[in-house]
Amino acid sequence: MTDYMHQINAYLSECFENMPVLPDLISGSLGTDDLRQIALLHYAETKTFINLKNPARMYLCPHDAVEAKKYFCFLYREEQGGFVFGKNHADLMKPLCYELGLTDDNLEYCYEKYRRSFFYLFHETPSYEVMIRELGISVAWESLTPYFGERLIAPLREKYNFSEKAMRYFTTHHTVDQAHSKQAVKTLAKYCTDDASFEIAKRGIRSALIDDLHLTQPYTLRAAPKPS
Repeated sequence: MTDYMHQINAYLSECFENMPVLPDLISGSLGTDDLRQIALLHYAETKTFINLKNPARMYLCPHDAVEAKKYFCFLYREEQGGFVFGKNHADLMKPLCYELGLTDDNLEYCYEKYRRSFFYLFHETPSYEVMIRELGISVAWESLTPYFGERLIAPLREKYNFSEKAMRYFTTHHTVDQAHSKQAVKTLAKYCTDDASFEIAKRGIRSALIDDLHLTQPYTLRAAPKPS
């Protein structure tokens, strides 16, 4: 396990350094329209993850994949804000979206369009291959804020002038995802039993961060109504 944990972390670093969008966000070079589009898509992704992707991942674990099931169940509760009303992580992102001029109608329209792309997850057959792919995707996102840390948070405060309320989504993730990332990598490494399974994990990571990065999906942006 230790060897694959090291390899997983090394591959995460490689993918993070080659992500689209993030360098522009960190440099402070994005305009308001670009930020609005990114916020729309990330809100849609976050709510889809909470309501659809994570429950699907629990279903996609084979019956005896106990550690993976425990991880996804733990993550479900965490991302739901401990089931306290208004504390789930999609709701935490709303203040930032509002500061960009987006409305609840904008956000929910985008979410409804976006989530349809992932209904297929409930039609897949549970297997170790599918589970490892989804663990890879989960590892990628649980590790992003801990990896970038202040490189991401500081520009949002200083260059884009978001309020502390709007920043809560990012500061919360920077805190809680330290433990989430470690647990995610540990869980994925447990199921990377050979190079073939590790390759599946790598494809999941790369898909999440580069090849299928949701922040670069323009169809949702075109469909979403403009803020009034």
